[in-house]
Amino acid sequence: MRQHVENRPLTTVPNVVCAGLIVCITVLLPLAASAGSFYSMQRVQSDRLSSSSPLFANYDGDGANALRTTREWPVNLIFYGNATVRKTYDALNSIGISDRSGSREYEPWKPDANAHLRFNSSLGAKSGCNGNTDMHVRVYSPGGAEETAAWSDPFRNHGSFVVATTHEDIGESQCGGQAHKVFGYSELVENSVINALAPNYFTQSQHAQEHNYEGRGPREIKSEPGHVWWSNGLASAVVVQP
Repeated sequence: MRQHVENRPLTTVPNVVCAGLIVCITVLLPLAASAGSFYSMQRVQSDRLSSSSPLFANYDGDGANALRTTREWPVNLIFYGNATVRKTYDALNSIGISDRSGSREYEPWKPDANAHLRFNSSLGAKSGCNGNTDMHVRVYSPGGAEETAAWSDPFRNHGSFVVATTHEDIGESQCGGQAHKVFGYSELVENSVINALAPNYFTQSQHAQEHNYEGRGPREIKSEPGHVWWSNGLASAVVVQP
């Protein structure tokens, strides 16, 4: 877990703004972050697949809260069609991401723009080790770890869907261990998952704007050693059939 230097709450703006293609957004306006923090450049907000779908945050986080400075990993995968938690983990298991022993993170979400904020949680699944590195994918739905859970969005044929965050774990004990552990490179894991699933699933790379752009390449900042931020702000999608 990362140590956080701030503890500032979010406020919610109830207006919904539609982007036109797939994602409508309700912005969560953060209070000012301290100078030098990554979050002074990053907005945390909630996204949705259509004007009728539930809203989910563009980042998961450390703890059941919506604090800007406890955000961890960007939402960069969407599984839809007939997706559930179980079917999504079955898909990940088919490409070697099967170890369900990660630490717990939380995803804020709302059934609609006027509802109270809710939280689901996920341990995720990890791949086997490639040297000192594994891939870690956390899947989120309204039922948390409940295997049959999914959000519903009848508009534009998204059907049932779940969302996921990704990152690499480098140097953890299961992969040999090292003194300076590193976590991040979300963009690399997103691309690896999409490429591995493509032979057996219909995939759509860079499918939806998730408003979590972190720069053109990976970066580790002084205030958060060991956390490498890298997201291009676009989530890829996987269609899960019955």
